[in-house]
Amino acid sequence: NKTNSPLLFRHTFKINLNHDILLSKLDSANDILYMRFPDSKNSYFGFDTAIEYNINSKTEFNKLEKTNHETASNIKNDNVILFGFSSFNMDIKSKKPWQNIPKAYFFIPKFLITFTNNECYLTYTLNIDDSFSEKSIINDFNQISSIIDNKIKKHLKKNIILKEKTLTPNKKTYLNDINNILKELNKNK
Repeated sequence: NKTNSPLLFRHTFKINLNHDILLSKLDSANDILYMRFPDSKNSYFGFDTAIEYNINSKTEFNKLEKTNHETASNIKNDNVILFGFSSFNMDIKSKKPWQNIPKAYFFIPKFLITFTNNECYLTYTLNIDDSFSEKSIINDFNQISSIIDNKIKKHLKKNIILKEKTLTPNKKTYLNDINNILKELNKNK
C-alpha cells in the first residue's frame, strides 16, 4: 500500500553540548536554523533538510496541515516539528519582486539539536524515499561531525547501520526493520 504520508526514520540521542559553545561554532555556518523564544528555556538548532514543502496557495497550506508524518522512532509519541515561514495573506497574488518566492516554506531538519530543561538532545531525521541508501546515514553524520563530539560521532556511526538493503521498502517491512535496529541501538547503550 502506497500512502502520500512521508515515512521518516527518527532517532533521538541525549548528548553533552553547551548551548553557548554550540552557538559560537555556528557563528559563520550556512543553512542553520536557530530559534529561541524570549520567554522560553528551549532552543533549537536545525541543520540540513530531511523534507521540505514549498507552499503557493491556501489549499496547499491546508493540505500540509493535515499531512501525517509517519515515523519509526526510538521516542514514544515522537512529535515532528516543522519550521518555516508563511505569507500573511495566502490569497493575494504575488507581485514583483516576490512572484517567484513561495507563499510559505516549511521543512523538517535532518539534524535538530534541542536544548530543554538544561539537557541537550540530537534528533536525526531521514526521509525514506527512492534516493535512500545505507551510506547516507554515515555521510550525514560525517557532515555534522565538526559540531558534535568525536566520541559521540563514533558511537552514532557504529550503531546506526541498517541491516538490509532496500531502496523502497513497503511500510510493514520498513517498520519491522527499523524496530529491530532500534532494539539493537537500545541494547548497545
